[in-house]
Amino acid sequence: MTTTIDDRRQEILALEPRLLEAAQALTGDAQRAKTLVAQTLKIAQAQDYGAAETSGAQVWVFRLLRQRLHSVERDRDVRRHRSAAVTELGHIQKRGELAQASEPQAPSADIL
Repeated sequence: MTTTIDDRRQEILALEPRLLEAAQALTGDAQRAKTLVAQTLKIAQAQDYGAAETSGAQVWVFRLLRQRLHSVERDRDVRRHRSAAVTELGHIQKRGELAQASEPQAPSADIL
C-alpha cells in the first residue's frame, strides 16, 4: 500500500500531542516544549520522509525531536560560554584601564 504525501503529513501532525508531552518531560518548560515541537514538526514536514519508511513515522519524528533538543541545548551552551568569555575579556580590559589610570604620571617636559 502506498501512502501519499498528505497522508504522511497527517500522520506526522497526529503525533503533535504526544510530542508535546514528551518535550515537556524533556525540557520541564511548557513554552520551550511548544517551540521545540513546532520546530520539529516543521523539520519533519520539510524533510524527505524516506528515512521514516524503514523505521515508521513515529520513531522518526521522535528521533527528530530529541535531535532538535540536543541541538538547541548545545547552541545555548555555546552562546553561554561565548558570552562569559566576552564578559571576562571586558573585565580584563577594564582592570587594565583602571591600572593605567591609577599609575603616577611622570612630570611633563613642559613643566620643567
